[in-house]
Amino acid sequence: MSDLNTIIPNKKYIKNFFCIRCSKHITEYRTIHKHFSFGEPCRGYTNVNYISWNKAYINYKKQLVYYKKNKSFMYPNKTLSKKELIEARLTSSRELKDYFIELTQQYPEKTNEMEKVKEDFLDKQINLGYEVLTMDYVIAGSGRSKAREIIYLVKDDCVYLPFRNDNRDLIKVGYVDDIYYEDSYFRVQDYSKEYIDRYELTETSTKDDKDHAFVDNICKIDTRHQVYFDKDDQGWIIAKLGYFFKKYVIKKYKHARREDAFDDEYGYDESYYTTTFREGTRTFIDNGDKPTNAKVVKHVKSYSDTMNMLESEGLQRRSVAMNCFR
Repeated sequence: MSDLNTIIPNKKYIKNFFCIRCSKHITEYRTIHKHFSFGEPCRGYTNVNYISWNKAYINYKKQLVYYKKNKSFMYPNKTLSKKELIEARLTSSRELKDYFIELTQQYPEKTNEMEKVKEDFLDKQINLGYEVLTMDYVIAGSGRSKAREIIYLVKDDCVYLPFRNDNRDLIKVGYVDDIYYEDSYFRVQDYSKEYIDRYELTETSTKDDKDHAFVDNICKIDTRHQVYFDKDDQGWIIAKLGYFFKKYVIKKYKHARREDAFDDEYGYDESYYTTTFREGTRTFIDNGDKPTNAKVVKHVKSYSDTMNMLESEGLQRRSVAMNCFR
């Protein structure tokens, strides 16, 4: 208690020190001594703000320094604002940035304390007009996500990291664009020149080769959805169909810190899509607020699966299918 006696000799002025862990103002000299002078929290106080006792004690020491310098209390109000809670939960300005980077790993070490910091920080960004997106990075050839959480902020068609640089400036890493579908994603007429060239069919092609060509072609996007072809991006814009066809083109962030420290790395060089076409069901899927790097998910259907699907949809087997595959 030597710090208190030095800073505030008169006990009656001790009324507005604040415990950020249990969210209570400390109004009595004896209570302060009991609350902060031991190496662990005293009984009867609940950790309502998900803050460790060590950080609460560090924050308390900051309050003493603040009062000595300003002759006023750091937390004069009865409750803390989200900004004050974020600052109180962090022991350094880098801690939140490091936590966002940690979340991109496959098995991040999450804590209630830092999760609350993250949630409060992202709520603040939403209030500032940013859209918060959590990207889903899927390993090629697998349905598994490579990273648990890759979070970005989006505003005015620009994509930013969820943390700032040392000068507290936003870090731009990407932009928002339309989704363009190349010709190879669309169905073509059976046994047309395009069909034969695409599947490299010849007079010596086996039945399995022809089966594969038929199934793969059936599972592609119907050309009736094409709106116009963009020559610059070499792809088709398709009818909206009630979906939000946007992609987020993002570059991996990498920043060297010090020679004796690990580099900061965040995300991947990748495009993420708000809408994914699933060939197996021949439908578009809305990815909601979790865009994925899967533009099109390939089918795994066999010939018999495909014919059953066509029959279930009320479609008749076309003569070319009857002639070529029976």
